[in-house]
Amino acid sequence: MRRFRILLWPLGLIYGLIMWVRNKLFDIGIFKQSQFDLPVIGIGNLSVGGSGKTPMAIFLAKNLAEKYEAAILSRGYGRRTKGYLLADDMSNAESLGDEPYMMFRRLNDIPVAVCEDRVMGVLQLLADRPNTNVVLLDDVFQHRHIKPGLKILLTEYDKPYCDDLMLPAGNLREFEEGQSRADIVVVTKCPHFPKDRELSEWKSRLKLKNYQKLFFALYTNESPKLVSGLKAEPDQAVVLVTGIAHSSHLKNHIASTHQLIMHFEYSDHHLFTEKEIGEIASFLENHKIKTLFTTEKDWFRLEKWKDKWPGINVFIIPVEVKMNDQMSFINDIEHYIKLTLSE
Repeated sequence: MRRFRILLWPLGLIYGLIMWVRNKLFDIGIFKQSQFDLPVIGIGNLSVGGSGKTPMAIFLAKNLAEKYEAAILSRGYGRRTKGYLLADDMSNAESLGDEPYMMFRRLNDIPVAVCEDRVMGVLQLLADRPNTNVVLLDDVFQHRHIKPGLKILLTEYDKPYCDDLMLPAGNLREFEEGQSRADIVVVTKCPHFPKDRELSEWKSRLKLKNYQKLFFALYTNESPKLVSGLKAEPDQAVVLVTGIAHSSHLKNHIASTHQLIMHFEYSDHHLFTEKEIGEIASFLENHKIKTLFTTEKDWFRLEKWKDKWPGINVFIIPVEVKMNDQMSFINDIEHYIKLTLSE
């Protein structure tokens, strides 16, 4: 499959050139970018899915909420609604999109809104929550109609943008020079924090500028959490269901601690059908499996089907973010916030 994709490199070059021209038109002001008086922090990547934007947004929102009235605005990718929506108790994964709904469920009192028109979304969010003094945006590097005051670029440890190719030959949505728009670069999903000697190697490898800060993040798998069923602890024999961009890390983690009988693997943001749920239910019944694992994000798309699995105990493994120098990371972000609020 990888060899076949490399054959598509000429198409990737054409796509990359189109994106390069588009970015230049934003850079020189032909395409308009809106700015706001309050701090706007953008989180994004250069590749398609899987870099960990949602856990990072949750991590940031939790840390900033201690001092600021933070709110999150997402595009709401994969939802079945249009326009602006502010999450409330009537919301679900279909109305908001699985990632915004996950953020809403995890963040309690922090407002989460969705809108495909980012400018209108911020204006409406500020009207609905006038005390908001920090806005977090996701997926900002290709969606540029708002210019964040601080841009955080995420790239995966196992496949950083410097080792990738343009779509469709690889997973990049624009040439790697797009990283120059970032103020902070975070290498996510690290197996360990790098030693001091590795830091300069990573800075060189990622072609970072002097003004760019570099951090590293572990995305740790927490203890299984029961979300449906009665049994507090998972059985040894389990089934895994995922609809995320990269599931290999989770699959390996579960296989190292349990007997993984089957992995039902679907594409990122997959909306499960009744037929697919029936196939999973039949497999569980035929193999007398009573424990199902899934991701936190997937659970919010599976939750409505839980009655189709009577007697099945469903567990998620929450993901938490840990930074190599968390104090400096938060301090850098707070420095930008304080500077903007004082202007």
